[in-house]
Amino acid sequence: MAASFYYGDGPYPEPMQMTEAEIDDAIQGFVQAAQRAVNIAGFSGVEIHGANGYRLDQFLSAHTNLRHDR
Repeated sequence: MAASFYYGDGPYPEPMQMTEAEIDDAIQGFVQAAQRAVNIAGFSGVEIHGANGYRLDQFLSAHTNLRHDR
């Protein structure tokens, strides 16, 4: 079978600036997911995928994160 490419459902949505409350919620979401993985599912650790245009990648990239507040 030849390799094929997945092009997604359409163009990436334009990154939007998050409020501080949304940032806090996102952080807590990662914390809670990691706690469930370790405490409930018995994982020995977690890995966060922060590439390919996902929110964390957008936050870490100088091309999409134009914040100057912190």
